[in-house]
Amino acid sequence: MAFLKRPDAARVKAQFARQLLHAVQDTEKDDHKTMETWFSRLHLFYGVPFNYLVPDERMLPQESLRFFQVDSNWMEALIDGTFSIGSSKPSSDSVLLGHSIAIRQQAKEKIASVRANILSKAKGPAAEKAKKLLQTYVAAPPGPVSGFLLRSMVITGWPGIQVHGFSDAAGSTPIPILRMEKLSSSLLFVLFDGVVQSVNFQEPSEGVHFGVTPDTSPPTTELRYAQTGAGVTSGQLIPDQEKYAVPMRSTSTLNVLRANTLAQQLINQPTVWPPGTQAPYPTFTAAQFALELIQGVQSVQFSLSGNTKNNPE
Repeated sequence: MAFLKRPDAARVKAQFARQLLHAVQDTEKDDHKTMETWFSRLHLFYGVPFNYLVPDERMLPQESLRFFQVDSNWMEALIDGTFSIGSSKPSSDSVLLGHSIAIRQQAKEKIASVRANILSKAKGPAAEKAKKLLQTYVAAPPGPVSGFLLRSMVITGWPGIQVHGFSDAAGSTPIPILRMEKLSSSLLFVLFDGVVQSVNFQEPSEGVHFGVTPDTSPPTTELRYAQTGAGVTSGQLIPDQEKYAVPMRSTSTLNVLRANTLAQQLINQPTVWPPGTQAPYPTFTAAQFALELIQGVQSVQFSLSGNTKNNPE
């Protein structure tokens, strides 16, 4: 059995002290990061009971859309309340106050990355989207936060509904989404990094299909230019050709399209080609025929009015 000499024992003791110090520092760093993440998520109302946001169901009835802007003073009061949970010292303590200010600031700077980090845990297109978000993410305090609550069967019917927010009523200046989450099968909660003025709701992109509009008799389709030229682009909608009647099989009760007849009509349709195109017209391919019958996804846009209204009693 070997015994340590006094110098070796002192060295071991010093080494143990250094390891203990590093362990404490690492723990402090982990705790700091945990708090930072918690507060950044709290800014986006993660963990906040829903009845704090909508205290009465009558404020959000069925088939309703409610826009709002987050009150920064309310949020600061919420953060103050969370800090008070683990603090038994007076707020005048300079060390405690310094930690509080630092964590608050760093949490605010990471708000924009919360959604990207959540999406990065998914697979497929969501993960790819998260990578792009993280690449463009810049740590900076956010501006005003706004959003909406949508309670509708639309959320149930369109599980993959796409939302786009804009800072202007015309819908030309997009603003990033900070949080988008289904709180229930018919309730959607969205927060934007900025003051939203208009929102576009769109069917999932996979909703694109091949067909016609059956609302009239006979059904119709929107004609598009089959070729680029003379100031128009291939695929661009043709003015005054939004309801072009398409031939259907008269003996069928299943609304089956007479595809060959329609193709022959379109081959000789002057308006399908760029203005000024003379007969004989170019070859009309299967790809151009498919282009004429593509039905895009449906979308609805809501814009906020500049007129202020009193809340109903």
